[in-house]
Amino acid sequence: MKITRKVILLSFISLLLMGAGWPLKEKAGITSSFGEWRDGHLHAGFDLPTGRTNKEVYSVTDGWVMRARTSPWGYGKAIYVKDSLGRVFVYAHLSSFAKDLDKRVRGEQLRKFSYETDLWFKKGEMLMKEGEMIGMSGRSGCLSPHLHFEMRDKGNNPIDPLVRGFSFPDTIPPVIYALRLVPLDDTATVCGSHLGIIVPVRKDTPVVSIKGRAGLEIETYDKVNGHSGQLGPKEIELYLDNQLIRREYFDRFSYMYTGDSRLEFDYPYRRRTGRKFRRLFTLLGNELPFYEGKDGIFTSKDSGLISIIVRDGASNEVKTQLFLGNSFSREVTPREETRFEKAINNVDKIMILNCGILIKGLNSFRWIESGKIRGIVKSGDSILVWNIRKKRYPSYKSPDSRCILKPSSDAIINTDLISVRMSSVRIAKDETRWIWEPTIPLNKRTPLEITLPYESSYYSIYELNGTEWKYCYTHKEGNKLKTTIDHLGTFTILKDSIPPVISIKNHYFTSKVPLMIDVSDSFSGVDFYSIKTYIDEMPTVFRYDLQMDRLIFEYPGEIAPGKHTLNIALKDRQGNKTSGEWEITKGD
Repeated sequence: MKITRKVILLSFISLLLMGAGWPLKEKAGITSSFGEWRDGHLHAGFDLPTGRTNKEVYSVTDGWVMRARTSPWGYGKAIYVKDSLGRVFVYAHLSSFAKDLDKRVRGEQLRKFSYETDLWFKKGEMLMKEGEMIGMSGRSGCLSPHLHFEMRDKGNNPIDPLVRGFSFPDTIPPVIYALRLVPLDDTATVCGSHLGIIVPVRKDTPVVSIKGRAGLEIETYDKVNGHSGQLGPKEIELYLDNQLIRREYFDRFSYMYTGDSRLEFDYPYRRRTGRKFRRLFTLLGNELPFYEGKDGIFTSKDSGLISIIVRDGASNEVKTQLFLGNSFSREVTPREETRFEKAINNVDKIMILNCGILIKGLNSFRWIESGKIRGIVKSGDSILVWNIRKKRYPSYKSPDSRCILKPSSDAIINTDLISVRMSSVRIAKDETRWIWEPTIPLNKRTPLEITLPYESSYYSIYELNGTEWKYCYTHKEGNKLKTTIDHLGTFTILKDSIPPVISIKNHYFTSKVPLMIDVSDSFSGVDFYSIKTYIDEMPTVFRYDLQMDRLIFEYPGEIAPGKHTLNIALKDRQGNKTSGEWEITKGD
């Protein structure tokens, strides 16, 4: 369904008629907006700054508590309130719930012997009035204190609250930092470059020329009063010679397609450079409902003035332009060339891109079009390249046959080429790392299998994330390690035989100073589901603060003042176990 301003206006009027409060006492700006890109999903609401924890949070409408959740990740402690119109309001990252709800949640935690709970309530079981205090703000499930506020329609689809009555003063327009034109075919170029160019925003109108097909991307953020952060825009319009050819309006989406955010943005470029460029064209597999009109894809036949207008939820706007010429220039933007030169140095002077292979020579670059590459190409004993534009394969094996990628037959793979190369791992020189390129997102989780040279229970699969190795959930079958991935990247197997460490921070605690225990693991990470805690041999439940690697006893009223015995047992995700016993004292 197309989202029009008329629909938004009707929604806004209906919310005003029923009354709409504000979830915090102070009505400040926001720190994150609806539809912003997170790694692997879209932000489904907006974030309100709190500065600290334990600020009162209020229901914005009459209704009833539909659901309450506690988790060490995601939304942390969250409440879901449904109103009479069937809409759901979510309040997340809380530090605590209101008294009656907190009692129900705590009872469920003790019953399950687990911090993680998901309670659903019947209509009318727990009524809620507009302005009623429903909990206290916190930072559960996240690192910094704030309140995540979310609004969903009758179909449980997130919708933008900012244009439905929950607005605030905003007089600052968005900012456009740069545009980027990207060749989409192996023979296409932009200003003579097969890599594409960055077009910086400036007062005059830059002129660019393309050969073949090229897609337009934009690096843009919104600014709001009272906060210096970078938020996502509300609307983007693309014009060619004053004719609207594409509109993007970020207002509603389905959780079913939130993973397509990696197709909405230029994910490979983000991985290489850290910059977020939003595509103004739609990749195959992107089912997000934000787009109207045709793609922002231009060809050699196109020429004229390209205009881009970016708006925020308060209708503040910014505009930039570039001229698409029909002359062909060999000049490459130095900024882009430098970035790629640095990237190539990091991958042994060869870069596998979607449409071809870039090779760095002594004083120049060489481009090999994907159309000129055979079905399977092997270079020595370290690299294999498949041209899936010519033929798809049921599996892709590394040159040593130890690392295998197995995409399903209906998987959408937005690239002509897939490559895997081998090199050593610095922190474990006897191990191999397998580099799968290009670093494209996959539209569904894809099996990856690595064979151990021998059978061992201490190894798992890890992915290189920046400069650190990140554990991948690994299933073991004999000497085969299996995981699933949602993007190509660099993977290896690493050994973890060291158990986690438990360190009690304070043996003495009170109702105001909680009992806290640090739990850390040097490699695979603590297995949350293995954590078991006992006080005086009676099972109890601590909150696991994943971001701080800490256990916190949030209910000191459950035990009497005096000395007690604390026992903790847990393991890491590799299965290494640890436990301990401590004497603790509760003060009056």
